[in-house]
Amino acid sequence: MNRTATNQTGTINKSVLDEQSDPNHMGGFDFLLANDVDLSNPVVQAEQLNQIHYLMNWGSIVMGDKDANFDGIRVDAVDNVNADMLQLYTNYFREYYGVNKSEAQALAHISVLEAWSLNDNHYNDKTDGAALAMENKQRLALLFSLAKPIKERTPAVSPLYNNTFNTTQRDFKTDWINKDGSTAYNEDGTAKQSTIGKYNEKYGDASGNYVFIRAHDNNVQDIIAEIIKKEINKKSDGFTISDSEMKQAFEIYNKDMLSSNKKYTLNNIPAAYAVMLQNMETITRVYYGDLYTDDGHYMETKSPYHDTIVNLMKNRIKYVSGGQAQRSYWLPTDGKMDNSDVELYRTSEVYTSVRYGKDIMTADDTEGSKYSRTSGQVTLVVNNPKLTLHESAKLNVEMGKIHANQKYRALIVGTADGIKNFTSDAEAIAAGYVKETDSNGVLTFGANDIKGYETFDMSGFVAVWVPVGASDDQDIRVAPSTEAKKKAN
Repeated sequence: MNRTATNQTGTINKSVLDEQSDPNHMGGFDFLLANDVDLSNPVVQAEQLNQIHYLMNWGSIVMGDKDANFDGIRVDAVDNVNADMLQLYTNYFREYYGVNKSEAQALAHISVLEAWSLNDNHYNDKTDGAALAMENKQRLALLFSLAKPIKERTPAVSPLYNNTFNTTQRDFKTDWINKDGSTAYNEDGTAKQSTIGKYNEKYGDASGNYVFIRAHDNNVQDIIAEIIKKEINKKSDGFTISDSEMKQAFEIYNKDMLSSNKKYTLNNIPAAYAVMLQNMETITRVYYGDLYTDDGHYMETKSPYHDTIVNLMKNRIKYVSGGQAQRSYWLPTDGKMDNSDVELYRTSEVYTSVRYGKDIMTADDTEGSKYSRTSGQVTLVVNNPKLTLHESAKLNVEMGKIHANQKYRALIVGTADGIKNFTSDAEAIAAGYVKETDSNGVLTFGANDIKGYETFDMSGFVAVWVPVGASDDQDIRVAPSTEAKKKAN
């Protein structure tokens, strides 16, 4: 039993253990839902293969229409099935669709794993799995740095780049400073160091992965259950409920999303998407309930975050390309929160993430291509809603030398009234949200540009700035390669 990815042979596989995992935990267990089905039985596994084939080819089998077939699958509850199933679906996708033969064939049939254990990513690497593993480290960073209530929120945004599976080429480190201003030292006498920036300057060295901030059964149905238990039926377990109780719960849930002081729902959903949708070598899975309300008819009522997420998604194909530089900056404040009892309110950390532009991998690159100068962007995120910078504060961001003496404008920007969205250069410029880089491609932000807010869509600050001059139909995407993949030795 419990032949999980961590424990497939009946012994914990130390080669797949993540550094953050409990080395004595099997990574999951059998019979989570199907408590009368033996998923280790070869007959059951054969039927699972039959079901995969039937569902993938449903259009052809049921309707005689191959265009109604599915392109990929989501392997549910990876940590609660025999890991042989992971080899089974991988072998099927290789044999039937040739996903291991070329990039184009792989991208035509993307599948995902509901793989919560941090060990699953390492298992997927070692077995060359045919689906994307969850970037659960980054999901947790998004959750605790941005989405949690103030009392539970991490007083730092650096986990957004420090807590990840993805490989980067360079780290930016600085000496660890004690509260009294002195340098902290290790036992061997060397100065302790903190990573305050990461640079990703190369494509193709990351394992296939996807990320999300929430899903139907994570930070949604559990929140509905909490509302029911606390406000509607205190005798209920929150999951065995009536239609009336669910309707009442969603009324509270939807109203809470519109609140600047949320009691139940997640904070900073737009900021989470601003981070996810610009990250290099990670696919974002967009949750339906972040675009439309979870109750009601399909796509009937837009969520309060709809317009910002859609704006980010549409413009992703115009601007998000090239190398990535993520950094933390601590800027001087006006001092009003210096003595706050809440640690988060005392922080002045600003997260910046630059994408340099198409075919530009470092800040020093100047030899690009057609869209290099009109693509790229910078994302700014703060998780302190009380942040007010000192009037002298300056944030200098290297957009890259190729962007020297170039105008940038806001795509989204936080204000006291919530996030403003701009869908054109002219619209943003008319509103006054335009800046110009210096002769080295450095874009400067001041105290009036970055401020913490408490609105229905922000608990902190978020902004995305993009180059002026991109055409309406600019598209930085590339066609997948059809070149045959070389076989490993």
